[in-house]
Amino acid sequence: MGATVSYRLDQALAFQGMLGWSFGQRQLQVSADAIYDVMEIPSDDDMGFSYPLYFGAGLRVRSGHPSGAANRPGATTGVRFPLGVGVIPDRSTVEVFFELVPVMVFAPYIHGGWDAGLGGRISF
Repeated sequence: MGATVSYRLDQALAFQGMLGWSFGQRQLQVSADAIYDVMEIPSDDDMGFSYPLYFGAGLRVRSGHPSGAANRPGATTGVRFPLGVGVIPDRSTVEVFFELVPVMVFAPYIHGGWDAGLGGRISF
């Protein structure tokens, strides 16, 4: 559960940030990404929506409880590669999105993982 915002530099490039809490892992997560819209999925309706398909790269930091494992650290830092799709109304600052995010954690040890997100974000 968290909050996300994005700032659009132009029609294709944006920065997004997320602050969230994992109840299962009892950890705070902060991430920031640059995302690029590769294409827009065509819309068959006249409702005024755009459907951008995007990818990007960014950083993720998690901090908090070490998830119950004796050898698992309480804080990690990694690189994220979000792949997602958005639904953006023409006259609104709120975007609905779904993304899958491969993550490569590099500190305090190297391992891979996944993030995923479904929600809304405010765009500026």
